[in-house]
Amino acid sequence: MKPSDLEPSHRLKPFRLWVQRIWYANSEEHLTYGELPYTMQQYWSMYKWWLRREYRHRQLNSLLDKDF
Repeated sequence: MKPSDLEPSHRLKPFRLWVQRIWYANSEEHLTYGELPYTMQQYWSMYKWWLRREYRHRQLNSLLDKDF
């Protein structure tokens, strides 16, 4: 992954942008507790299935909320 992959851009897909935001929040949390944060690749490798499931879950809930 190159540095330009981490820069926010309007061209990024919503899922990828969402994952970057979650990873950034996780990195900040690690730094708060004096721990080294994971790289984006490490984070993706460990949590890719959870990230996919969580994203779909949030998307479905946001659609259901709009219906009411």
